[in-house]
Amino acid sequence: MNAVTVGTLLLLIATAAQADVRPAEIFNSHMVLQRDADVPIWGRAEPGETITASFKQQRVSSVADAEGNWEVRLAPEPYGGPFILILRGNNTIEFTDILVGDVWIVGGQSNAPWGTGTPELLPFAQEIMAKTTAVRHGKLAFLNKTCEYPDAALNGRVDWSTGDPQRSFALPVFFLYPINLATGIPQGYVLTAMAGTPIEPWIPIQGYHAVAGLDDVKAKLKIIEPGTAEYKAHSEKQFAYVRQWLGQAKLNDKEGLPVPALEMPSRVHRTRQHQYPTCLYNGCFAPLAPMAVKGVFWYQGESNVGDGDYQKKLEAFAAGVRLAFRSAGASFFIVQPCPCDVYGTDNAKLAVLWEQQLAFADADGRSYVAATGDIGDVKDLHPGGRSKEHIARRLSNLALKYLYGQQDVKADFPRYQSFSTTGDQMVVTLKHAEALHSADGEAIRHFEVAGADGRYYPARATISGSKILLTSDKVSSPVNARYCWSNVAVPNLHNGNGLPLLSFRTSKD
Repeated sequence: MNAVTVGTLLLLIATAAQADVRPAEIFNSHMVLQRDADVPIWGRAEPGETITASFKQQRVSSVADAEGNWEVRLAPEPYGGPFILILRGNNTIEFTDILVGDVWIVGGQSNAPWGTGTPELLPFAQEIMAKTTAVRHGKLAFLNKTCEYPDAALNGRVDWSTGDPQRSFALPVFFLYPINLATGIPQGYVLTAMAGTPIEPWIPIQGYHAVAGLDDVKAKLKIIEPGTAEYKAHSEKQFAYVRQWLGQAKLNDKEGLPVPALEMPSRVHRTRQHQYPTCLYNGCFAPLAPMAVKGVFWYQGESNVGDGDYQKKLEAFAAGVRLAFRSAGASFFIVQPCPCDVYGTDNAKLAVLWEQQLAFADADGRSYVAATGDIGDVKDLHPGGRSKEHIARRLSNLALKYLYGQQDVKADFPRYQSFSTTGDQMVVTLKHAEALHSADGEAIRHFEVAGADGRYYPARATISGSKILLTSDKVSSPVNARYCWSNVAVPNLHNGNGLPLLSFRTSKD
């Protein structure tokens, strides 16, 4: 009788646990919900259970499907708060101190999670973070996690807070606090990053399907796409393994020996998943979707230097994230990696990456790029000091101007517009080029010109308003020019706002 009673109690406990409404791990007190957008709220419950979300004057309900999944959608709300979000089913969950504002994902590789607790940054982080509590830091249990398929779990509820200057992340701090202080709009973010990772594992599979090309990457995906010949072939290997294991397990059991563990061979080797297409997106971004977001702050590219398809991969990344997060208007704020001799000193692979980042932003129309060439250290792949603050502030100024409509913010980098030639002189016209000057008082460096033979030589550069006059003793009739076309070129040509001229070349030939 006791055994039956205990078993019955365990069954009742398990049933009660299954019946509880369990929202996705991203939802917690102190979080930020995206303003002026439909806001999905989702999670798990007992199949057939009715879930009601109450927020401000809204009451919206949903019924959990046969798998126990449910989703409700709040109608757009203006920014403000704090508010209370209540979820009711067979149980009731109340989240307090909820703000409505803008929500960001911050991601990339090792430069992205740089902390504010360093001696160079801490005083500035303490000063700016003391000015407002309307910027919320969504701390994940793990900064990175890989999966072969999109995961629904983050392996821990997100801890939303007002942050700690000793332990916060520099880039979102100096990106979001200036925006909040200038606009009054609450800001929130979650950061996920992993050192040494290329962009391919961060791209969702729907992003790859959204763009033409990238056939070499798409070929790798076939092993994890049900229905493909590659998927079926690997499945047969798994079935054969299971059959072999089952035979051995039965034999061991019959002979009184331990049954061996069943370890199914993974489609993507577990130690290589962080380099494999989609696997970081599946583990890190997918559990956050379909959370409504304002955009993505992306500091990555070091591991793709020399990649001729990086622009197209950015297009796939943006398309996939916008689809998964149902945020068609999401903007991408992209950091250009700093010049560094780790890529070599005799080539321009990094400059090609910069070019592709800028080409993506130009074509996208909702994305922006910050140059960093003048604030890094060519001997350090991870520039420290206050460089991370300056990088973030450059992007926050772009956001304030182009997303928040503050046209008086001086955010634009000088950049190439056109050129003409007269005899031995090339005239390069720039835009956003007011008050051009040498940042260090020395001669303008890193301009080169080439003649019809395509060989480039250093050029003398003279500032003439918004134009640069270029000549070289070695090129009598220049036909092309380029600027900072090197892995280690540090620009010293700035506009009146202290922003460096973006690297460029007039021809790819």
